[in-house]
Formats: sequence, structure tokens, C-alpha cells
Amino acid sequence: MNKRFIVALALTAMLVGCSPLFTGDGRVTASAQLNTQSKPRRFIPGRVIVKYHNDAAAEDAQAFVAMHLRARHLNSARLQVIDIPTDINATAYARLLRQMPGVEFAEPDYWLAPADLPNDPLFASEWHLAMINAPAAWNITNGSAAIILAVCDTGVDATHPDLASQLVPGWNVIDNNSDTSPVNPHGTWVAGTAAAAGNNGVGVAGVAMNCRIMPMRVTSRSDGVAATSDIVAATIWAVDHGARVINLSYAGSGSAAIADAAQYARSKNAVFVMAAGNDAGYVATADDPNVIAVSATTPVDGLASFTSTGPYVDLAAPGQTIWTTGLQGVYESVSGTSFSAPLVAGTVALMLSAYPQLSAAQAEALLKVAADDRGATGYDTGYGFGRLNAGRAVELTQARLFGAADVTPPALRFLVPRVGVVGQTAGEPVRLEAVDDRQVAKVTLYADDQMVGQLNSAPFNFTWNTTRLANGTQHVLRAVARDKANNQATLELPVVVQSGYDITPPVIEITSPADGSQIKANGGNPSLRVSVNASDNSGRLLSVELYLDGVLVTSSVSSPYTMYVALDQIAPGRHTLVCLAYDQSFNTARSNAVTVIR
Repeated sequence: MNKRFIVALALTAMLVGCSPLFTGDGRVTASAQLNTQSKPRRFIPGRVIVKYHNDAAAEDAQAFVAMHLRARHLNSARLQVIDIPTDINATAYARLLRQMPGVEFAEPDYWLAPADLPNDPLFASEWHLAMINAPAAWNITNGSAAIILAVCDTGVDATHPDLASQLVPGWNVIDNNSDTSPVNPHGTWVAGTAAAAGNNGVGVAGVAMNCRIMPMRVTSRSDGVAATSDIVAATIWAVDHGARVINLSYAGSGSAAIADAAQYARSKNAVFVMAAGNDAGYVATADDPNVIAVSATTPVDGLASFTSTGPYVDLAAPGQTIWTTGLQGVYESVSGTSFSAPLVAGTVALMLSAYPQLSAAQAEALLKVAADDRGATGYDTGYGFGRLNAGRAVELTQARLFGAADVTPPALRFLVPRVGVVGQTAGEPVRLEAVDDRQVAKVTLYADDQMVGQLNSAPFNFTWNTTRLANGTQHVLRAVARDKANNQATLELPVVVQSGYDITPPVIEITSPADGSQIKANGGNPSLRVSVNASDNSGRLLSVELYLDGVLVTSSVSSPYTMYVALDQIAPGRHTLVCLAYDQSFNTARSNAVTVIR
């Protein structure tokens, strides 16, 4: 079909009140839109801004527009303001222009006001919202009621004026009922940080002020302490009932059962966010690819004195003197990584509000590349990939949605080695995480400027021959990641060769019972038999441990690794079995998770 005929046909349709979007071959398609609850912007009637490519197709498009409409340049021959009849819809006309060959972008000429801020009285005290650039995110979306954020915690005060309108039905996994009233203020503090109602003239504003909170009560204790198994049960219930974001403001790093719950959430395309903990020190737990672990920062962007750090940390976010909702309608200032995590969870909810089709993995990648680098250059175990920038994360989400030019480089970290020591072997493992707001095209690894290898897709796992390197010598590993737009990121790691140093983890798998098995006493047998295959490159394992719902029940120190669990230790219901293997150098590996039903 002739291109000019298509344009004329579309203009006619708009004049009679239609707003089709045509592709280059004349087909009508659906327009990519931000969620309808995104903040509306008023455009100036009769005006559209257009920018042309510098090619022949652009000359055709420019000539066609000039035949029908008046245009004026904006400091460039390729950038113009077009005057259109005021009875033609400017948004639809801009959409039409974007489909013409030679047009780089087109949009209505919008009225823009200074970023308006919530009218909540305590907003001025919420320093953390300015720190994470929340107002920039709100210029795109305040959140959607269709996006549900589950708060797995001590219950939430449903009568609070800043929370009453925000809640959807949750569940009490302790009493197996819908009573999610609070036994401790912690859950109400967390809920308000993530998604307290905004622009309602009272109290505070949460990050995701228009999203919904699903209260999940995981404890009946007044001190707020919860069992790992109850946290796992709450996560599964929330995901199965529509939660897109799970917030766990408990320090659960290193728990095999919580790792399994996070893996379940990821399998259902839900994002699992967890507090790093308040142990005021380094925790050597390895990274979990299904968990976004969050450390805490101060009003001057330093690491909070109480925050835990370690290789499991993915991001940092404000966590000191955070104003939020309390019990009985009050507002309180609280501190801890418990309040850093819901800032990240709320940001994820905003991202999903803008682009509901975003996958959990994509959301995590966007958060990491959008973060503001703090501390040591690149990834570090205090700030992770950086301090949360909610505005930038939502802007990158919008850019991805509309296919805008990619100008953001990937982000990198070394997963192995976690410390600056490598062994002296023919296949020393070097493993990297590389993420991008679009897609990583390749990762290249160098050792002392000599290429070790190149990979075009994850996992980015390399082997390095260190047998010719002298014991005790120092070397530099350098990783370079590029995306499809050729944006580049580089990260270096100094290492020392140490003969006999072993960083290779064991290999382990539960072979019996099968996942989903029903367990019962057969022939009077009072125990569940668990069989495990496990091995290590050193030839010998230190031990294999068996965990039931995150609790160590038994271990084995010799092959074959067969262990038993007394049936009277297994309550009726759904349970998770996971094994950990340790080698002589205390490298650790986690097995597959097996679900059994009693």
C-alpha cells in the first residue's frame, strides 16, 4: 500500500474521531501504553514535536508533512514543531508519525509543570524519598491498584488512615485464617514504607502509593520473631494469590528454605526482596540469584552502622530515621534494613505498574543498572550494585517499553572468586553476573590483559588455567560486558595464586524421595528415607546435611549419603527438603529442593 495513502487514510480516520496506529505495512496494531493509572500530562492542542533521521526516508517524511502542515525548526533542521488542526488528536497524530520511515520520534507538545509533590504533611520529613529520586518516578506513575505487594511480616493495621485504602485480603499462616491484624508494629511500619497512600492530605506517602498491599502474618509472637517455615508458607500463599512483589523484612540470607521460596516466587514471575540484616558486620553468604537483598544507607549516603554486608547484597537503600505508619493511626521514625527492603519492593511495584509484562529477572536487572554507584567503583559488598534510584529505574522501564535508544551500560560483578585468592589448577572457575536494561550481548574475561574467554549468554562461567602461574604471585582479572547497543562496562579484580587453594564447590542432588511425593508409614516404617548423590573435586566431602523446612535434622559424613527423618517430626502438610554439602575447604553447595506432603 502506498505510504502517503496510508497517512491520508489515518488522518481522515482521526478527523472522524478514530485513533488507529498503523505499522509500516498498513496493519492496525495495538499501541504500547503505560498503565492507565500513570500520571496524565496535558498536551498543547494543535502541536506535535517530531525529529527526523538523517537519511532519504526522512526527507520523504519531511516533504509529506510540509505539503499539508506548517512546521518550524527547533535549533535543528531535523527537529521541528508541527502545527496541526486543533480538532485532530495530537497523541494519535504523533503515534502515526512514529510509524513513518525516517521519523526518529514524535510526541505531543506537552505542558510541563514543576514536579508536584504529595500533599501529605510528613512528606517533608521523608528524606529517603528525595534520596531515591521517587518524585521522578511519580512523574511517570504513582502505581497501579492491579499490582499487589505482599508484606510477609507481623500483620498490618488495617484501620490506619494511610493503609485502610491500600489493603487486599491476605492470610495468617499461623492460625490458617484471614486475621492479619498486627501482633507487633513491625509489619505496619514496613507496609507504610512501601505503599502508604499518598496525596490524601494525611501522614506520609509510600513509594508505591497507588499499589496494593497484601498483609501476610507469619508470627503470633509479640516480639515479631517468625519461623522460617511460616515465612516460606506465606511466600507461597502470596504468590499463588496474585502478589507480584514479595517483601521480607527479616534477615533470611543463607536459609535453604527461604532460597527455595524465592525460587518458587521467581518461577511464578514474582520479585522477592529481602532485608540484608542488622548485624553490623560482614556475612559471607553467597549471592542468591532469586533474592534481591538490600543493605541500609544514611541521610548522607553512607552505609548505616547497623547494616549487614556481604557478597549476597544486591542493592542499598535508605534505612535510617524513616518516617512511616505505626499502630493506632500514629506515625513513627524507624531504622533498619527492614525499611530499606520495602523501598526497593515499592520501586519494583512502580516498575510493574508502568510495564506489567516486565519479568522478575528484567525488573532486577533494571534496578541494578539504574542504581547510583556508591562506595568502591562498581559492585561492592556494602552497597551491592549501588544505592537505589527509583526514578531512574522507572525511567529505564518506560524507555524499554517504548523502545527508546539504549544508552545504559551493563552492570557486572564477580561471583567467584569471592575473595582475591585463586588456586593453581588447569580449570580454575571464574563466574560473573552481568545484567543490562535490555540484553547483554557478550562478556569477555581477561587475565593480565590476555583473553581467557568470551561468552554471549548467561551463565557467564569461565575456567582459567593457572598451573603456569607461580605460587604467591599477583594478577588482575578484568571482565568487559557489552550490550547490543555496544554500551560497555568493565570491572577488575586483583587476585593472588595460592597453591592448594580450593574454591570449587561440591556437586549434590537429592535422588529420593521424588519431588511432590506423598509420605506415610509403609509396613510400619517410622522414618522417611532420603538418598543423596554428592561428590567433590577433592575426592572427599566433609559432611552432607539434611534440612526440613530450613531446620537441620540430620547429617552424614560418608558415602552413600542416606539419611532418615522420623515421621513424628513431620507435621501434616507440605514440606521442603534441602541438603547442603561441605568439602574440606568449607566450600558449600545446595541441592535441589524436594517437596514432600505428609
